[in-house]
Formats: sequence, structure tokens, C-alpha cells
Amino acid sequence: MQKKLLVISEINLNNENRGIEILNRTFASLSRQYSITAISVGKQPLFMHENWLKLNDTIFNKVHHIKYIGYLANYFFWAYCYLKTKIFVASNKPKFDIMYLIGPMSAFIGKNINYDNIPVINRYLGVAWDYEGYQSIPQRIRFFLKKQGYKSSQGTIIMTNDGTRGAEFLKKMGIFNKIYFMRNGITKEIAVDLGYVKHLREIYGIKHDQTVLLTVSRLASWKRVDRAICLLKELLKANDKYILMIVGDGEERDHLISLANELNCLGNIRFIGAVENKLTPNYFYLADIFLSFYDYSNAGNPLFEAMLLGKCICTLSNGDTGDFISNNEALLFTEFEQKKIAIEISRVLSDPDLLHGYGVRARSRAESDFISWDERILREMEILSSLIGAK
Repeated sequence: MQKKLLVISEINLNNENRGIEILNRTFASLSRQYSITAISVGKQPLFMHENWLKLNDTIFNKVHHIKYIGYLANYFFWAYCYLKTKIFVASNKPKFDIMYLIGPMSAFIGKNINYDNIPVINRYLGVAWDYEGYQSIPQRIRFFLKKQGYKSSQGTIIMTNDGTRGAEFLKKMGIFNKIYFMRNGITKEIAVDLGYVKHLREIYGIKHDQTVLLTVSRLASWKRVDRAICLLKELLKANDKYILMIVGDGEERDHLISLANELNCLGNIRFIGAVENKLTPNYFYLADIFLSFYDYSNAGNPLFEAMLLGKCICTLSNGDTGDFISNNEALLFTEFEQKKIAIEISRVLSDPDLLHGYGVRARSRAESDFISWDERILREMEILSSLIGAK
């Protein structure tokens, strides 16, 4: 008889965002062996055809970024999600073999509805929270619920090793469950469509004598795309032949456009918006230098893809980023100093062999160190099978 899996996610599973890619790939594989019931925000998950309950987050998304109002709304949102999930599970009386809980809110909900004490996997995609900064009153209010969620973690935890030191973070929280600290997989054979690259140059008006800088991320505050815009402004002081391509969308888009206007460099920026994963290699191929200046860590899938495509990378060595790439393979800086970084980028661009060498070494590192998606998903399948087998 097919085993039953309950998925509860506070993350929208119906998109191709790189941070969600591992989940979509995992559940697509799991759906071949397990009967899945999913409860999540956003649209119906890509891997689901039935047995899905929607948690409506429309109102919350409109106010969550507003200071204090957003904090208060978060309390109401958690209460709504908990009650709706509890009523659904109680009324449908499904008997599950395992729960897969994505995010701290889901961990809180799962703990409070797990009356039969079934095996649980708590799934975290890294940490976007500075634990040391939690001591201020505003931070305590903002992250109180998240803290309760993490502390609700039951059984096994799978934490993405994205350089944000997630395992260390959980231990600081006093959580000593069984933790699998796992890197994402990568697609080692990446296809580039040279015709499409030429099309991109044409539609975005990029000349061959211009230097293309690239960022690829959701436009969230902690991704710090504003730093790339400030760096562009610094570079333009010496040379006006720079173009910054910003791939991704999110709540910070309007703020970033305003910043570019204020710095008088909007004409040298191309806001691309969200792009399908299968098309992003073309943007990497077009770029001369890939930029990533996140607050907590820069060791995410965009960095790995840039490495695989042999790009010269300029990033911050924060979190555990240095475990994934070294000074020999990228332009690494301990902190964001735009003048210092601009000088170094100009130096590297003036020497084509030096520029090319960084890309070659980055690609070699990625090919030797990183596992494929199939290997990564197989490891997670083995974890689930062992938990159900031990039930």
C-alpha cells in the first residue's frame, strides 16, 4: 500500500525560483512513491494534481514589509494558517505516515497537529536572520514567532547548506535534533542558446564594447541588490560603458528603481524581471562579471551556476561562502566597500587573461566539488525511507 506524506509549506511551491527548485525536484520524485497531500501558500504546487489546500497569503503579502504593521500581521497570519490546517486535518481524518514541514511556521503547525506522533522532517532552506541582532526590542518582536517555530522542530531536520551557517544557527537556538546539513545539487550540463543571447543584446540595447555586470536573485532586502547599483555608480565615474542586468523580481523592485534614479544611473541598468531557470544560463553567458553581495551568505544556486559557466565572480566572503569558492577563483571581499571593489574590477577587466582565468578556475572548482541534482535528491529519499521504515 502506498505511503502517505503530508506537506505543509509557508513557501510558495508553484514557481521556478532557485531556492524552491530543490523542493520541486524532491516532491516530483517523491510523488512516484508516496501519496502526497499538500497545504501551502501561493498557487497549486507544480507537483500536485489533487489533495491540495491553499493558505491565502494575499493580504499578508501586501503589508508584511511595513514595519510594526507587518510584524502584527504576521501573528494573525500564523493563527489563520494554524487553524485552517488543523480544521482540514481534523475534518478529513487522513492517516499520514510522515510529515514534511517547510519553514518555521510549518514546524509550529506540525508540532501542534501531530497527535499520532508520526515521523517528521523539518525542512529549512537556509537562514535569513542574524541571530546576534535578535537582542533589540524590534528584532525580538519581529522574530518571536520564527523563534517559536524553529524551537518546535521535531525529529529530523534537513537544512540547506547555503553558506548561512544554518546548523550553527539551530544549535544557538538550543536545537540539537538530528540535522542533515546538505548542499543543493547543480545541473552540470548547462545549455546556452547563442541565438537567444544575441536576441538579448538586441532587445536590451547592449553593445559589444560595453561591460555587462549581472545579478540574479529575488529582489528582497537582504539580497542587497542596492549594493550592485551603488557599485555601478562608482564604476561609471571612470567609464560609462557599463551595463548592469538585474534578473529577478520582488518587493524591493520599486525601491531599487528609485535608488537608480537618485544615483542617475538608471539608463545603465536593465531590470529584467523573473526569468525561467532554463533561460538564465543565457544571461550568465552574456555577462562579463557576476555580482552577489547578500547580507548573510552568497553561496546560493546563482553563484554555483556562475561558477559552472566559467564567469568571473565578484562577491562577499560572508557566512560560509569561503567554503564554496576561494580568492583564487573569484574576487572575494570581506565587506562591501564600493570604491575598493570598483578599483579591483577595473584592474581585472583591463587584463583579459586574468578575467578568463578566474572563470576557468571557478568552473573547475564547481565540477569537482558539487553533486548533481539526482545525487542530492537520492540522499533525501533515503532519509524519508529510513524514517518511515523506523516507524
